[in-house]
Amino acid sequence: MKKIIFSFLMCIGQQCYAQSNPLTDSLAPLLSGFQADVPGGVVLVAKHGKVILRKAFGTAQMEYGIPMKPEMVFNIASITKQFTAVCILQLVEQGKLSLQDTLTKFYPDWTLNGQQVTIEQLLTHTAGIPDSPPDKLIALQGRRGNVNPSEVIAAFENLPLQYAPGSKWRYSNNGYMLLGMIIEKVSGMPYGEYLAKNIFPAANMHHAFYGDDYRIVKNRAASYLHWNGTYMNANNGKVDLAYAAGGIQCTIDDLYQWNLALLSGNLISKPMLDKAFTEYLLPNGKGTGYGYGWFTGNIKGSKVVEHGGNFGGFMTHYNYLPAEDVFVAVFYNFRGRLPEILSTDLAALMIGKPFLTKEITLSDAALLHYTGEYKTADGGGTGFITLDKGVLYYQSKGGNKFRMVPYGKDVFVFDNTVSTAVFKKEAAAYVLEIGNKRNSHVTQLWKSGEVK
Repeated sequence: MKKIIFSFLMCIGQQCYAQSNPLTDSLAPLLSGFQADVPGGVVLVAKHGKVILRKAFGTAQMEYGIPMKPEMVFNIASITKQFTAVCILQLVEQGKLSLQDTLTKFYPDWTLNGQQVTIEQLLTHTAGIPDSPPDKLIALQGRRGNVNPSEVIAAFENLPLQYAPGSKWRYSNNGYMLLGMIIEKVSGMPYGEYLAKNIFPAANMHHAFYGDDYRIVKNRAASYLHWNGTYMNANNGKVDLAYAAGGIQCTIDDLYQWNLALLSGNLISKPMLDKAFTEYLLPNGKGTGYGYGWFTGNIKGSKVVEHGGNFGGFMTHYNYLPAEDVFVAVFYNFRGRLPEILSTDLAALMIGKPFLTKEITLSDAALLHYTGEYKTADGGGTGFITLDKGVLYYQSKGGNKFRMVPYGKDVFVFDNTVSTAVFKKEAAAYVLEIGNKRNSHVTQLWKSGEVK
């Protein structure tokens, strides 16, 4: 199968010229390996308001062999959450609501056993709103026709909160469903109509729309699953079930225009955007790694705000580094490779701090030293490292099993993730530090016993 060959492009007007420089050479290994006759995606990289790279690769529709184009429409899934957040923040700036308003102000029946949930807690995933029972969602998904947002809300409205509001952080799609209903209540228009009138035009998002499974959409990519070496059609379910937590569809150009509009102040004020880009802290001072609709962290010490999304076979992700004004987005039309790996590596390259490393080979004897049971200081977390046919694997208790790829002495990357593992020797233990390319948070685990 012929591989797509990528060029680093500098675009001027309607003309694109290949430009060779050290950065071009660095990009080559990141953008290789995508084949022309299987699902692929689109990449867009920009800096200081100029598009540096805009490239499509792979196939948009396998059955008819339609090649991917940069203009293809994708479901951006949970990236929708920042659109919902900005809708709320617009209404705040218009004086129509407050971040400290409670849910019961808009929906009095949501008494929550006397506990009060604020809009800010919904925005920051600290409200404790539970997930919907799978059986209720399956029933809605199997029904013909569109689903009303109130039906989605009804699937979880009588469930108890997972924890006291404001005391913990836990990602909640349903919390953003409630924000969508608040937008409708305050604005007097359906969520999709609010987007169409107040968000998409102001952001020059000419191909964006609130999702509809029954709508005919020009240039919409099909989506696929990659499983055990085989591609198959993905079951995308009902996009209206994702509602204000994941229902938007658009092109990668639209998402870039969205970022530009945010920075220009066309949507919300700069002070409000700065607040949305800032990590929310719990009352005990612990960081949540999330603002209002954006994850927060850093890439090689540079602040990044980012979000990903997945729906059916669509996988999307983007990073924005405010200090360097670098935007990177990656859209895939298949599930099987994480787009955040490529987007994070591209972002690191754009700030001159690449993650580019070369996999090395270690002997079984060298790998055997890392095997064993690892525990956190309080004993609450446990991980197991095993060796199987020359390959090291990590598995947390009750979690998935990940191949650990060696990139240096005592340095590993968890395959198809942005997680890293660094081993450090202490007098009578191995310290395993599990980190992430997009933040500085590190989880430490210890393996007892003297290490050679």
